[in-house]
Amino acid sequence: MALAKTLWLIWDGASYALVVDLLQRGALPHLQRVVARGRLAAMAPPGPNSETPPGLMTLFTGCEEADHGTPGFTGPLPSSQQHSVLESVSGFDSRWLRRPPVWVEAAAARQTVSLVCTAFAPDPLHRVPYPWPYPTASYCCVIDGYNQEIARPQLVRLRVGTTTLTMAEQTYKVNRGKQGYTVYSPTGAAMPLVPFQQPEDLLPLWLDRTAGIGTYVAWLRAAGMPESDWLWCSAVHQFASYPPQPWPHDLGPFLGAGIGWFFSRGVIGKGPRLAVSTLQALTCRVARFFGEMAVQALAHHPADLMLFYQPAIDEISHQMLRDALADWPYGAAAQAMLAVHQEVDHQLGRLLDGLEDDDTLLISSDHGHEPIHRAIRPNILLRHAGLLTLKGDKIDLAHTHAVFHSSGWVLVNRTDRAGGIVPRGEYEAILQEVEQCLDAAVDPTTGKPMGLRHSRSLWQGDAPAPGDLFVWAPPHMELRPYLFGPVCTPPEIGGNHQTSLHDSPYLQALLAGCGPGLHDALLPTRNSGVATLIRRALRLATTATLGILAPSPGGRGQG
Repeated sequence: MALAKTLWLIWDGASYALVVDLLQRGALPHLQRVVARGRLAAMAPPGPNSETPPGLMTLFTGCEEADHGTPGFTGPLPSSQQHSVLESVSGFDSRWLRRPPVWVEAAAARQTVSLVCTAFAPDPLHRVPYPWPYPTASYCCVIDGYNQEIARPQLVRLRVGTTTLTMAEQTYKVNRGKQGYTVYSPTGAAMPLVPFQQPEDLLPLWLDRTAGIGTYVAWLRAAGMPESDWLWCSAVHQFASYPPQPWPHDLGPFLGAGIGWFFSRGVIGKGPRLAVSTLQALTCRVARFFGEMAVQALAHHPADLMLFYQPAIDEISHQMLRDALADWPYGAAAQAMLAVHQEVDHQLGRLLDGLEDDDTLLISSDHGHEPIHRAIRPNILLRHAGLLTLKGDKIDLAHTHAVFHSSGWVLVNRTDRAGGIVPRGEYEAILQEVEQCLDAAVDPTTGKPMGLRHSRSLWQGDAPAPGDLFVWAPPHMELRPYLFGPVCTPPEIGGNHQTSLHDSPYLQALLAGCGPGLHDALLPTRNSGVATLIRRALRLATTATLGILAPSPGGRGQG
């Protein structure tokens, strides 16, 4: 008899409201199969910060942010004489975790586990120590590429003649001929390029296949008079697995994030203006890559608990959500969003074909997105109030009293930190000055209050608070930590998910599933309850609550 499995699929950034709309339009037939056999629900994302690391860690542990301690994409380092208010750590760094993910519990109960490109999983190359026992016999396979980034992505202007570029300390030449461009490796191997139009036009380039090190390249054309040619190179990653497996390399190099950053830079005039069709095709290619990994891992490494990650919906939402909703569902941006959702749904169908009748499937997102129309820079407000001082293009800690951190937290530059200048007796007065500065902030273009909100008491849990004051913007606005420029600016991206502390229906996360493990299960209303469903499906010891009755951060409603 085949092993009864629990499959957990993370659709990063999938908005419940958008997915329901697409289901009603018949655009997601494979997800509809899941819902017809099982359940569908909306969930409130975590708070106060709703970025991906706390969103995923809340899903994986069943704890709220103030207990698992992951505050955002980055987290300020703990207060000490060794660290200043400017130092931070990646929110994905597993060494700082305070609570174990549910797969650690499964492994401790001698259930088998396979993890495919999942945040907070053990390092397959054993470079970073894991806080819990690993490797053990319970881990069938751990596959990763995200944490093995060797070089950042590039977008290089192609010139007449020869263009030289360096990737991971290797020099490549791109020659222009009558029929187009050809990439030459350091050994002289030639790879002709084709103009990028379809997902299949993204070409793999191994730098060291034996070690799993590689990238992808695409010949792009940017709008303008005249058109310009560019070479996009994805980030160079090392595709790793433990125990070592040959089949992942047959899929090609690891394909992490797509071209979103370069696309958004072009939108604000700081790079070439790339076509929406280019963004759509590249993001669909990302969806296919992660879909294929899931299918192959299911075939090669079946386990009691299998966890898969799918980033494509998050990537397209960051770029396209605002424009897509403005002309939903018929505009170019909306069609790009639709195409990526349908590709993700197609990959779900392939995974469903490999499931047995007694398998349980859960699909959950860590957060949704909200459309962004404006950006606010709190550090500019602190500068104008004399609370933050610059020296050249850097923060002058010797004359700075407070700093806004990208995770949403303001940190007072106390003397118990390296370089701190605010003694204990002046802390309260400085924090009040920060609050008054934020309360008095006025949009210079409209003369109206910015509506910034803040709280000292949102962090109620076991983990130390990341900062002294959490700040959040009104709906459809985002906060940026920049030190220069105007206080208010047009947005850099089309969608974001910084906080759940204001009402925005598109921020609601998605939960869907089917199978024996969900029979008669009460579905959670917060994503901190999903881990309990996983424990239930695996017959692990469960906590007393699904998170249904858990109060939202600060007692505020979640949207």
